[in-house]
Amino acid sequence: MKELWYLLKGFFYKKICKHIKIILISVCIVWIGWSYAGVNRFMYKHLFGKPTTQTFSVWTKPKIQDITDPDPNQVYNVRGHKIRKKLRKHFALSAMSVYRDDNTEFWKWYFDNAGNDGGRVYNQVAAFDLSLAFGKTANRSNIQKIKISHELNLLHYQCESADCHYDNNEISNLHIIPASRSIYYGIKAIPQTARVPVYVEGYLMDWQSVEYPHVKMETALFPGQISKQKAGGKRTVFCFQLYLTKLIYDGYVFE
Repeated sequence: MKELWYLLKGFFYKKICKHIKIILISVCIVWIGWSYAGVNRFMYKHLFGKPTTQTFSVWTKPKIQDITDPDPNQVYNVRGHKIRKKLRKHFALSAMSVYRDDNTEFWKWYFDNAGNDGGRVYNQVAAFDLSLAFGKTANRSNIQKIKISHELNLLHYQCESADCHYDNNEISNLHIIPASRSIYYGIKAIPQTARVPVYVEGYLMDWQSVEYPHVKMETALFPGQISKQKAGGKRTVFCFQLYLTKLIYDGYVFE
């Protein structure tokens, strides 16, 4: 009887494990399918955003204003990581989103930073890259002629026709530190590659990980600022580190 009990127990245990695996795989397939179909983005807007009638047009340049940081060395908890952040400027921009990269996705969080704990912390704190075009470059008839790609937190773009226009001062790659859970999911609601209008507002800031002090990021303070980093042998445009406090997209506001 005892042997029979162990046999039955092992049989049902295997059956249960098999069904759990099937359920988990099915859930993952459905979730991925929903993501490609845009269902997740639709849900995020309604669950985390508030409807707004506020309308806006693409600006010619961002509004960047001086501020006084009351405590430049204060430690903040951002998505489970302690960082010291220094607010530099107030930033607002109404622009055309041309690329949105999610740094918190598992494949990027793990494979892009395998064995690099500092890189993983960076991707969790600066949860998204949001690339925006404004001014003449963002004209709808023009922006469709620009090939946009994104790799390892760097934005790449080039004209695909002779009559295409782009200006380095009118394309900015924002490293987004969400100020709230609502803003985190609001950014997720933005399509990855579609050209769609968005409004962003927050603070340009320098920040440093408390746990990994070598993860220390400085922000650009104006569009087109050239950094010390090189890609393909050329200096890259300095990116904005934006602590995002307000987002408007597709008739919803996230704060």
